[in-house]
Amino acid sequence: MKKHNYYKDVVLCLIIILLMAAVQTKIKQCQKEQKRYHFTAASQTAWTKRDVAQLKKLNGILKFEPVASVNAVIKLGGYTLETELKGICLNEYPIRLQSSEHTYELGNTPLLFIGKDCLASFADAHGNAPAKSELASWTKNYPTLTLTITDDAGNEKSARIGGILKEPCGFVCMEQTQMQAIWGRDIKMNEGYIEIQGYQNMKHAKEVLEGCGIACN
Repeated sequence: MKKHNYYKDVVLCLIIILLMAAVQTKIKQCQKEQKRYHFTAASQTAWTKRDVAQLKKLNGILKFEPVASVNAVIKLGGYTLETELKGICLNEYPIRLQSSEHTYELGNTPLLFIGKDCLASFADAHGNAPAKSELASWTKNYPTLTLTITDDAGNEKSARIGGILKEPCGFVCMEQTQMQAIWGRDIKMNEGYIEIQGYQNMKHAKEVLEGCGIACN
């Protein structure tokens, strides 16, 4: 009787295991290339039409949304928050609302959407954060709250809250068109939100942008 070749069985099993691992790796790579990735890009100078046109030539790019900004000190009761107020397209930028008004109107009064972590970042004159009970009250009654925004020029404007953001939780934003109408040429336009398909496309895009001195997060 011919002796069974166990060595051959072991080699065959190893080959099968390696093939399965290779297939799984290939599947994961394909999934990564089908996935959508997003990040922000911040330039040291304002975006120009030429910059935007070049960005839109990147492989796999699906969306580029410029983000406006204004430095501001926001006052709520006896608390203040120093922040960079972001101007975004509310219908395009990926925000998740924890709570918001079902309908809202944009007028001359800035309508802010405040990240839940930003509420906890307010501080009084002694550097103390608001108590949990006060945060809970703000979150519940935000449509009735009145805030004051002071910009770099010292101009003060009353504002109200249109919603609490779950994501980005450390973000204070408003509709970009309203920001432009209120602050005009004082706004900065050197940040943007990028959505791109494919892991390799995302890596390449970041390498290109960072090579041009643009910070990507």
